[in-house]
Amino acid sequence: MAVSKNTPRERKVLMLFNQLLFTGKKCDLDDLARQYACPVKEVRKMLEIIRLSGIELIDVVEDGERGWVQLCHEASAERLMLPAEELARLVLCIDMIKRLLPDGLGYYIFKLSD
Repeated sequence: MAVSKNTPRERKVLMLFNQLLFTGKKCDLDDLARQYACPVKEVRKMLEIIRLSGIELIDVVEDGERGWVQLCHEASAERLMLPAEELARLVLCIDMIKRLLPDGLGYYIFKLSD
């Protein structure tokens, strides 16, 4: 999905969290600002929103003038390990919820699950 300046912050926060969670890559704050069509200050606000929602697994590292962010791998790996039975239930729940959401919204929220 293309991101523009008009994309709501809530959608950008979800996309950023998905990116950090599912890619596991270290991301440059300047690159994220370009990707999400906003200043670095706004990216930092989005990261703070993620932290305030109870996700305390984000590392922000300042390296001179550059900043990097990534999900802490050790902690996230422990939280993401699910037995096969629970994973099957989760997939079933995702499929059911997608059908209840307005057209198109399920795609943006669960695009990585397909």
